[in-house]
Amino acid sequence: NSNITLRTSDNVDFYVNQMILSEASPFFASTLPRPTPNETAINPIIDVPEYSIILDPILRLCYSVKNPTITVIND
Repeated sequence: NSNITLRTSDNVDFYVNQMILSEASPFFASTLPRPTPNETAINPIIDVPEYSIILDPILRLCYSVKNPTITVIND
């Protein structure tokens, strides 16, 4: 179940679970907003500066996807 939406700079939305990301990564644990008891049903949208091609494999690692495909990205 997702409770946060990460929106990349190329406008791709990733619906993620804050607890999973926080447990998998100290970065996410320190940067994601803490949930409040009176949250609405709408997931907060957090804009991130990365492109989806960067964020996708990072999230796959956090979610322990078996053999995630990670490609080399040229500038």
